[in-house]
Amino acid sequence: MISSKANIREAAKRLNPIDDLLFRKMGETLLFCQEILRVFLKDKTLVVKEAAAQYAMTNLQGRSVVADA
Repeated sequence: MISSKANIREAAKRLNPIDDLLFRKMGETLLFCQEILRVFLKDKTLVVKEAAAQYAMTNLQGRSVVADA
């Protein structure tokens, strides 16, 4: 019989950080956002002071969009 910890570990191995739900959760962490931006921008000294993983916006006509970090 497989323990629940083993089940969780196996499920975690299948997760991809770029998947929307996982990225949204990881993006709540300031240091995660900082590391991602440092890699993309090739700037090891970049300091992130504030971050928001996703922001949902709706206009007066009811159209909406989700902006990623």
